[in-house]
This record gives sequence, C-alpha cells and structure tokens, in this order.
Amino acid sequence: MSQPDLFMDSTRRMRTFWRFLIFGAGFVAVQVGVSVAIGIGVVVYMMATGSMPAINSPDQFQSLQHKLEQDWMVPLQILAAVPMTLLTTVWVLFCRWQLDRRSVWTLGLSRPGRRPTDSVIGGLMFGLLPLVAGALCLLVLNGYRFLGTSVSIQTALLVPTFIVMAFFEEIVCRGYLLQNMIDINRPGWGVLFTSVVFWLLHSFNPSAWSSPLIPLNLFGAGVTLALAYRVAGNIWFPTALHFGWNFGQGVVFEMPVSGIRTDGIIDVELTGVVPEWFTGGAFGLEASVVVTAIELGLSVIFLALLRRRSESSAVLPSNVFIED
Repeated sequence: MSQPDLFMDSTRRMRTFWRFLIFGAGFVAVQVGVSVAIGIGVVVYMMATGSMPAINSPDQFQSLQHKLEQDWMVPLQILAAVPMTLLTTVWVLFCRWQLDRRSVWTLGLSRPGRRPTDSVIGGLMFGLLPLVAGALCLLVLNGYRFLGTSVSIQTALLVPTFIVMAFFEEIVCRGYLLQNMIDINRPGWGVLFTSVVFWLLHSFNPSAWSSPLIPLNLFGAGVTLALAYRVAGNIWFPTALHFGWNFGQGVVFEMPVSGIRTDGIIDVELTGVVPEWFTGGAFGLEASVVVTAIELGLSVIFLALLRRRSESSAVLPSNVFIED
C-alpha cells in the first residue's frame, strides 16, 4: 500500500497547506514591495520640498514616523490602493490558475444576481445602513457631537480608494483563501481561518491593540463577510458590503476606519462622556459594542439564509471535488 504524499494529493495537485504557503509568501512580497516603493517616493518628495526633518537621533526618527502617521497615513493609503490591488489580483489569478489548477471564475467573479442578498446594491445596503444607524445612535446618546459638514479632495478620493481596497481584501480572504477551503469541503474551518487572516491584515493599524473589542470585532467582520460570500455565491456582494461599511464610517461620517482618521462629510468628535467600549474611541466604530451587535445581527441573517438553501446554491461551484 503506497504511503500518502506529503506534498501532493491523489490528483497530483499540491496540497492546500503548501499552496497557501506559496500564496502567502507572494502576497507579503507584493505588500512590502509596493509599500517600500511608495515610502521612498514620499521621502524623496519631502526632501525635494524641504519638509523632510533632520534625522540625527532616535527621537528625530520617531518624530519622522509620527509625521508620516499624522500627515501621510490617508494619502499613502490612497496612493497605494491601485498598485497594491492590481498586483495582488494578478498574483491571486496566477495562483488560482497555476497552483490550484482551477478556473479563475471560481473565485466568485461571476455576474452578481438581482436579489438583495447577491447583488451589488444589496451588499451596499447591508454594509451602509447598519453603520449609519450605529453612528446616529452614538450621536443621539452623546457619544459623539456634531461639528458641521465639509468636503475636500480627500473626501472624493476616498470613494474609489474604499472600493478598490474592499475588492483587494475580498479577493484575498474570501475569493482565494475561503474558496480554497470550500474546494476541499472545509467551509466552516475556512470561515474561521479567513476571519483570523482578516483580523491580522488590520492588526498593524493605529490603535489596533488599544481594546480587546478590536480583535473581536475584526474577527467578527471577517465572519460576516465570509458568510456574505457564501450566501451570495459571488465576490461582488461582500465587496459592496465591505465598501458600504467603510463608506458609512469614513465618508458619510468623519469617523476613523479601522483606526485611520479620514476626512468625511459629517464632521463629528468624541465627547468623552460615553465609555470608549461604546463609542470605539480612537479606533472608531469597529472598537465599539455597537458594531459587535451589528455583526451578530448580520451573521444571524446570513446563517439563516444558508440553512434555507441547498449546499449547491449557497456555495460557489467547484466543478470537480478535489481531495486534499
């Protein structure tokens, strides 16, 4: 009797663990490469404009880091969004085609449906409306105070940036990683695994470790988006949900999005009267029990929909089951 192959399954396809390892290495290389290239560009720009502070001591280096975080955090996100997403998508497609030996359309790239639970408009509403309701609740309860309204170039640029970054995270976490777990008939473990990855992708954001609610809510957001992907059968519904979520926080309201302060339309500020576990503090709504409740509500809705549907309609087609 032949011994099981550590690297290949019975179809002579590389096992999922090794494919994920290769995919992860390429993913990190893309993120580091783009970040370094843009960082060098910003430093060159600061030197050319005379805004580059002297760096002769550790304190001055920390001062430079603080300046980049305060003045360049959002511009860097805007600059990096398109190249980061483009190169990452190319890598995802390559790995799906060459490593997974599957059609790239099985990443959820099929046309969205027309129902509220598989359309782009439906996803946008599922993401936007609960977050706007949560923000209004905090305004009514004096967690935030209203300052006025304003718009800027950054406000306009945030819209395409949020769209691109939502697709970036969804094609990686749900389209590639979760779909691979579905392919080997491990959808439950896939939801948990990709939710941990989703949390880790945000774990280096400002104030990301300031509250135990933050990892809980980021993990919960990953679960919600994974269930949305399974319910919809396409990548566009969770991408629209993800975009609507960020749009509500960072464009409709000027609230931090995963710790990153943006220039939204409705200007608000924390009052300090309501506890941070309720308002979210410096990290924004994603550190609030309000978002915990929203995630639980959405997850219950999506789980109920999954239970009502057959497995064949709830999960993206896999053409042929691949043993791992």
